[in-house]
Amino acid sequence: MGMRATTAVLDGMLDIIKTAKSINVCSCYPSSFAGVSAYRIGRSTAMTTASFTKADSSVGAANYKGRKITVTQFAGVVCSCSGSAKHVVLATTLITKYVTTCVTKALTTSDTVTVPSWAIHILQPTSST
Repeated sequence: MGMRATTAVLDGMLDIIKTAKSINVCSCYPSSFAGVSAYRIGRSTAMTTASFTKADSSVGAANYKGRKITVTQFAGVVCSCSGSAKHVVLATTLITKYVTTCVTKALTTSDTVTVPSWAIHILQPTSST
């Protein structure tokens, strides 16, 4: 017997990510919200629910595709200090919602960076182990 999660369950996980209020470019992986502030290179940029779009995922086996949330592009993010961009962090006040890696890029104060549109996929379960 196959395994399956309803769209409501998969969307529930994505809805938690969708509550992020800021996107941040960081030099190191932040293990806490305090780390986001400590490692942030680009100024924290405000996000709203309009910054996200949910849809069916195109990733996974034919019968096990899940859901995805696409984060809109953020252009012209001004760097507030120098460092190497290595992570993109979605956060709310005091909580880190999602962290991913990015192409490492050396940045200096007043540089601008564009965080391109990207997607987070939640796939259907395929095994109980």
